[in-house]
Amino acid sequence: MKGEQQKGEQQKGEQQKGEQLNGEERAAALEQELAAARAELQHERLTRQMENELRRAGAIETEAATALLRERVRAAQEAGKEVDVRGFVAEMKKAKGVLFGGGAKTQVSPPSGATGAARSERTSVEAATQAAEAARASGDRRALLRYLRLRRG
Repeated sequence: MKGEQQKGEQQKGEQQKGEQLNGEERAAALEQELAAARAELQHERLTRQMENELRRAGAIETEAATALLRERVRAAQEAGKEVDVRGFVAEMKKAKGVLFGGGAKTQVSPPSGATGAARSERTSVEAATQAAEAARASGDRRALLRYLRLRRG
């Protein structure tokens, strides 16, 4: 009986050790999961900050500006420098004014005569309506921006 009792106690001890290891493994896994969630949250905050700063600066070509800004932020992070999104956007606005509407704009000459103006207005209304339907159907941001530009005139 003593032998059986010792075996039972030994098995309980081994089981508790196993549970302890499982608990440690589980804690490590949870810590990794927490670190990943924190990294994802930091990435989302940075993305939101970049979008807000580009919007404030008046970026017209948002996709291109965002791609350039992401590259600049990534390079700063790799170099271990502080990420100053507002400063990066200001520098980008000076260097790449085209992305913010500061580039050379071509002007279309107004239609000549009364019939030309009427035809031009009708065409632009039709184009805006078609662009609105395309934007609504696709949900694409570029299509929405095209519609808004057409509507603005």
